[in-house]
Amino acid sequence: GGKRIQIFNNDKMRSSLTSLNEEMTPLLVDFNPYFRTFNVLTKHDLRIYDAYTGKLRKVLTDLQDEHLAADVTTYQIGPRLRKFFVADNAGLCRLYNMKNGELIENVIELSDIKKNIQNNTKLKKKSNEITQLIYCEDQKILITVSCESVVRVYEAKDGEGFNLLRVLKYVLLKGQRRAR
Repeated sequence: GGKRIQIFNNDKMRSSLTSLNEEMTPLLVDFNPYFRTFNVLTKHDLRIYDAYTGKLRKVLTDLQDEHLAADVTTYQIGPRLRKFFVADNAGLCRLYNMKNGELIENVIELSDIKKNIQNNTKLKKKSNEITQLIYCEDQKILITVSCESVVRVYEAKDGEGFNLLRVLKYVLLKGQRRAR
């Protein structure tokens, strides 16, 4: 904000943790021009800092599914900069309200992941981990990328949820080598 540098210090948050060994390293940092905030994602929460003052506005902590012990892996600012998507290493993806942190809807649910595992017995547990999210505002398209080179394309329907359009998989042919 302006011509000054602001240093963000998480000492207050670290002192309230039950374990000092708990990692609170930032995974992603993004700027939201609508709210004029910096959003810092850790594997447990989303911290929202005021871009002008550098003060911590709020910490959104209820981003993980209550039935799974999964860590948050990525997030993406969503529709009209007022919502955001969060994905985790279990393969779940959810849409939240940026202003109050309320869950709006599940894009990928636990039942979808269980069906995917039943249909493909070769899937490993980590293969569902979503490593990247891309949201295209104009086309209303959400793209998820997983660890096992699987790209899923979803169409966002107004008020009707998300519809899976395509699943793209990178497959090695016999005799090919992986790029290193």
